[in-house]
Amino acid sequence: MPLLPKLPGAISPLVERPKVKRKPVDWATDDYLDLLLPHCGPRLAAIVQFMTETAVRVGEAIRLLPDDFTKTRGWPHVGKTKSGEPRLVPLSADTYAAIIAIMPAEPFERVFGYRSRWSVNNALKRAAKRAKLKYLSPHKIGRHAFAARMLSQGYNLKTVKEAGGWASLSVVNDNYGHLEQSHAHEAMLNAAQKRAKSVQRKKKEA
Repeated sequence: MPLLPKLPGAISPLVERPKVKRKPVDWATDDYLDLLLPHCGPRLAAIVQFMTETAVRVGEAIRLLPDDFTKTRGWPHVGKTKSGEPRLVPLSADTYAAIIAIMPAEPFERVFGYRSRWSVNNALKRAAKRAKLKYLSPHKIGRHAFAARMLSQGYNLKTVKEAGGWASLSVVNDNYGHLEQSHAHEAMLNAAQKRAKSVQRKKKEA
């Protein structure tokens, strides 16, 4: 059927895009990681620790070379990221030591030794099976766990965005805003309970 010509001065109706409800994110808790790591080999353990501490994506992590770790001790340089912005990320002493232990001698050999994200996925599936845990993807072990951990420690969404290298605050809010809100409610309840105890103590002392 041919389209009718648009009349002069006619205003096109505004079409609202249907809002798609995001599925709540799942992440690897610290308890999960503590159970998983003993069942990982040195290379897998190193990349798991690296991703969950820094929120570096698995595709970015597997491209890293020895020189990216040696320019500034304990602060590897991630030059090519999804957002297009390079990152300098801090590491704990334990994670840095785990990476140095597997550091290749050749300057152009990949540090973690994986050629693709799929090889990391498969290694994680085998480790999760040995540990009798459900499989969680590198994204859930890395970026999701990183964000959830920081929010649970009281950091706000803006800090999480900057620390994890997210391109926009809206993306962080869409994925993790409910976690920040739940912690805010918990803080409100704790503050209210402390006040109630203080009031009761003053009444007893009066």
